[in-house]
Amino acid sequence: EHVRFSDWLSRVHQEDQPRLTALIDGHLAGISEHLETEYRMRHEDGTFRWVLTRGLAVRDEEGRAYRMAGSHSDITSRKKIENEVRHRALHDTLTDMPNRSLFMERLKAGVERSLRVGEATFAVLFIDLDRFKIVNDSLGHLVGDELLIAASRRLAACLRVNDLAARMGGDEFAVFIDAPQDEAVVENVAHRLQAAISQPFRLHERDLYVTCSIGIVMGEPTYESATDVLRDADMAMYHAKGQGRAQHARFQPDMHTNL
Repeated sequence: EHVRFSDWLSRVHQEDQPRLTALIDGHLAGISEHLETEYRMRHEDGTFRWVLTRGLAVRDEEGRAYRMAGSHSDITSRKKIENEVRHRALHDTLTDMPNRSLFMERLKAGVERSLRVGEATFAVLFIDLDRFKIVNDSLGHLVGDELLIAASRRLAACLRVNDLAARMGGDEFAVFIDAPQDEAVVENVAHRLQAAISQPFRLHERDLYVTCSIGIVMGEPTYESATDVLRDADMAMYHAKGQGRAQHARFQPDMHTNL
C-alpha cells in the first residue's frame, strides 16, 4: 500500500517531525545506507503510539530515490517497559520522588554549568527531619513511612517547575534550586520548606509535629564535583542541627576546620 509522505508525516508527533525529516533527507541524499528510527505516531483513536521504522530508498539507474520501502512496528509496550525501568532506577520506591542517582545527575550538570559560566547557577539545600527516629521507634515503621511520603509531597509542593526535590535515603532529602537570582531567594525557599514541614501531620487520627534542619550551599564555580557540593551541604545541615534543630545554615569554609 502506497502512502503519501506528507500524509504519513502529518501523523507523526510534532516534536519528532524535525528529527525524522532530517534522517529521511540524509538517507535519500545517500548519507546513510538505510533508515532506522523510533518516533511517536498518532493512532486513529487519537493517542500516540511509539513506532520503529526501518526503510530503504528504492533508486533508479542514476541513483535517484523514487520511493521508500520498509516496515513499521508498534513498539509502544516495549517503550513503556523501558520508561518504567528508567523511572524505577531514578526514583525512590517509597515516595516516588527523584532519588540520589537522579539528583546527582542534575547536580553534576549544575556544577558543569557554573564552571562554564563562571558564577553560581544553582543552590543545594540538604534537609534532615528532626527527631524522625523517635517517631519511627515509638510509632513504628508504617507510620514512619507515611510521614516520609507526606513530607516528600510537602517539600515538592514548595518548589518551582525547574527545581528538584529528591529523597537521598532514610529521612534525608535534598533540593536543587535552578538559577536563583540571589541568596535571598534561597533563604526564602529554606523558610518555606521549614514552614511546610512544621505544620502538623495528621496520621492515624493523631497530629505529629516534626521540624527539619537545612544546610545550604550556593553553587559557586569553585566547586568542581557534585560530591563536594553535597558534602558541604551535609556539613552545613549538621551545623544547623547543632544550633538547636529547626534551623538552616549556609555553608562556610571554616565548618571544615570546626569538625
